[in-house]
Amino acid sequence: MTAHEYLENVLNSHALNDWEVESLRNKRSEIETYLRSCFGQDITNFYYSGSIAKGTAIRLSYDLDLCVYFKRDSFDSLRDMYGQVYTKLDQRYSLEPKTVSIAIKGSNVDIVPARRIDETGVLVNLYRRDIDSQIQTSISIHVKTISASGVRNIIKLIKIWKQRHNLHFKSFALELLVIKSLKDKVLHGYDNKVWEVLKYIRDNVLTARLEDPANSNNVVSDVILGKDKQAMSKQAIDSLSQDSWSNII
Repeated sequence: MTAHEYLENVLNSHALNDWEVESLRNKRSEIETYLRSCFGQDITNFYYSGSIAKGTAIRLSYDLDLCVYFKRDSFDSLRDMYGQVYTKLDQRYSLEPKTVSIAIKGSNVDIVPARRIDETGVLVNLYRRDIDSQIQTSISIHVKTISASGVRNIIKLIKIWKQRHNLHFKSFALELLVIKSLKDKVLHGYDNKVWEVLKYIRDNVLTARLEDPANSNNVVSDVILGKDKQAMSKQAIDSLSQDSWSNII
């Protein structure tokens, strides 16, 4: 078995089955219906993000973000928007607040409240809870960027590597890191591509600037803790010293 074939088997073994995907979609539909009953015409539409929508899901870690797009004149503030959505969800579900989203515990579904900036609905403002501020971004651009990257299988393999070694690195940042590390590289085989990403992590993860493709003022890498970047670099060094892929992924 070649190294490429081994990694292909790893990918296949971590693929979600139809039941897992269908269960997640049913939960999403349930939550969507509930939010529509709570906020009615203030909601313009829903947008689906997360690893399922991007095609980067693995069984060890997958999610489906349900982005709720509200009208640009809804709510007194972005904090109010986040707070009202949280309050309504809290009446029915067990929750965990995150930086810009609200996790529905036990469901792999995160709710992202977003307020449209204009009528096009491309750009939205999110409430950033940790610093009581806002982020201007585009969920649709995120999905399109990752989906069109041509390296989604490599992203999945690096996610498996991350999970195997108990590393902490936000998924969106990791997706951008893989894309950046393989940009303009002509490589063949999963093994050569993953090896290139590991070398990039070893040499650059501490300093790499990962920008939101929808807004360069959002530096996604800035929200990753220094200790988590250091752990990634250290593990990449160790992985590159191995003589068997089974010890890496």
